[in-house]
Amino acid sequence: MSTPPPAPPSDDVPIGTLKHKAFGSAIWTFVRLGTDQAFNFVLFAILARLLGPTAFGVFALAYLYAEVGKIITTAGLMDALIREPKITDRIRDSVFWANIGFATILALAGLVLADPIARLLEVPAVAPLIKVLGFMLPISAAGASHMSLRLREFGHKTVALRSIVSGIVGGGAALVAAYLGWGVWAFVVQRFVFEVVGTILAWRAYPWIPGRQFSAHQLKALFAFSSNMLITQLLFMLLIRVQDVIVGKLIGSAAVGIYRTAWKMTEVIAQGTIQPFSTVALPTLSRLQNDPAGFDVAYRRLISTAAIFSLPALTGFGLVAGDAIVLLFGPQWTASVDVARVISCMALPFTIGFFTSPALAALGRSATISKLALVQVVLTVSLSLLAAPYGLVAVAGAYVVRAYVTTPLQMYALQRVQGVSMLKTFKSIAAPFFASLVMGAAVLIMQLILRDRINSPLLSLAVMVGVAALVYALALLGFGGAQMRGQIGQIKGFLRRRPATT
Repeated sequence: MSTPPPAPPSDDVPIGTLKHKAFGSAIWTFVRLGTDQAFNFVLFAILARLLGPTAFGVFALAYLYAEVGKIITTAGLMDALIREPKITDRIRDSVFWANIGFATILALAGLVLADPIARLLEVPAVAPLIKVLGFMLPISAAGASHMSLRLREFGHKTVALRSIVSGIVGGGAALVAAYLGWGVWAFVVQRFVFEVVGTILAWRAYPWIPGRQFSAHQLKALFAFSSNMLITQLLFMLLIRVQDVIVGKLIGSAAVGIYRTAWKMTEVIAQGTIQPFSTVALPTLSRLQNDPAGFDVAYRRLISTAAIFSLPALTGFGLVAGDAIVLLFGPQWTASVDVARVISCMALPFTIGFFTSPALAALGRSATISKLALVQVVLTVSLSLLAAPYGLVAVAGAYVVRAYVTTPLQMYALQRVQGVSMLKTFKSIAAPFFASLVMGAAVLIMQLILRDRINSPLLSLAVMVGVAALVYALALLGFGGAQMRGQIGQIKGFLRRRPATT
């Protein structure tokens, strides 16, 4: 018999309590992502100097198998656990053992598929990496259900602590391996240690021992929702990583490392500024799926708050990428600079896109998400193949063009399903958007003025960041003073008092 787990969240969560939980979860997600990104950033910079573009490119191609495997292993069931109104022992047990079974099959399949994949990519070095990385999947699957059940209860504090500890231990192991001369295998060491520590902590965070109440019938019922989520997650993963395959095949594995590094910088910023809010979007909006007015308010509040941080951060990074990348990673990564500048133009689509899928998932519209993702993947592949002969910057530009074409489609889908106005959504992010444009203009002017006056990249970067922060703050107050006061009031209310629970 299963060990009794913590009580699941009530279906009838008071709005005040839900708002407080969502905001508290966002705060803890900020802590987790801030710590993760700070540590991973330092780790990434050290490994970039030690290993170089080729090692990064080879690992990025090999890890693609593990990424696909992790998505197939969970089969979209993790989102189903979060969204399911009532959780029983039968549901928990069925999901857990299904994950373990899928992961074991894929680990064994990696032994067979590794060499054909390496031949297809024309990169022989990826074959042994794929064979080993496949056996990371059962380790990851063993803790996936526990973390999803914890997140269902807004347990983002626990998730934050787990992520911090796993990241530090895994990163430390990678540094040791790199200094010992293990090359690309340092990345493999990092992933294995991270997953082992994470799974151990997941079991401690959600003290539940899986039982034997596996039910194929129960899984079939969950698959009605999760199968579309599985397809969607695969499509969204391919949306980002399919360009690596195209670049690796047509340009080379070192080019993948250069391209992936430019993406890494942008992802660090996006995850640190947007993901704290998008992470709590699914559990929050799921509880408001039958309240269109409340759903609309919550959705726009989440996206507007994220935009305050994401739009200036991504815009600013694009402007200072030349100094930042060379200073952090060394001159061997100069080729990443122009790619990063182009990708930073994704600020607006990034901010909106991070919330559209959780919002549609909360409404049970996984089929709509899948269709949108398929359109995005097809356009990405088509445009990237056309752009690849012209180099990495053209490939990055193809992705940005695709994003601006499909973002309105995503917003229209949400408006059609739940009545979330596209115009109101744009208005909710108008203040940080225009403030970011003013900030960008100010930084460009300062760069022209100081071009021949500051020879130190570090000093130049510090000046640009200071100017950007000051101008953005003033512009944001000018364009959206009321919005800022509302956000500050919400933060003060969270810190000073407990919400009412009735």
